[in-house]
Amino acid sequence: MVHDHSSPATKQDIALLMESIGKLYDDIHNFKEDVKENVEQKITASEERMKEHTASAVTGSEERMKEHVAKAVMGSEERMKKHMASAVTGSEERMKKHVAKAVMGSEERMKKHMASAVTGSEERMKEHVAKAVTGSEERVMRHFDVVAEDLRHDVLGANRDEIESIKDRVVRIERHVGLQAA
Repeated sequence: MVHDHSSPATKQDIALLMESIGKLYDDIHNFKEDVKENVEQKITASEERMKEHTASAVTGSEERMKEHVAKAVMGSEERMKKHMASAVTGSEERMKKHVAKAVMGSEERMKKHMASAVTGSEERMKEHVAKAVTGSEERVMRHFDVVAEDLRHDVLGANRDEIESIKDRVVRIERHVGLQAA
């Protein structure tokens, strides 16, 4: 389109302008779809990584718990054997029962503690990832809406300026030709 401010806009000029506006709306729609798809892909990838990390953490925690319990049991048994051997009084039966209770109690407490720690870690990780993804998505959508609104206002302003220019030219032509402006 030629920018000659002394001649009125033609239907072809207006059609080209309307086509440009239509393309802008299409581009905005496509961009919005691309952003939405990108955010969904990132959410899916984050969820998969979180599942993998959780599975890895649980497996590692179970293995460490087994090792820790085995060491605790071995240590408890060794201490109890030394204690039983050095004790002058006491019944062998009472000592066996006492050792069994101590070992069983240690295992149970350790299992409960580790299960609680793993569950708490999973929940905190899920909350952290959910907050991060939601915050990012909202910021992208707000920024997109602001940019789209700016484009819309720019196009409206350009249309108003062009219409005012055309009206001024029509009045000048009518005066030049000798017609009265309505």
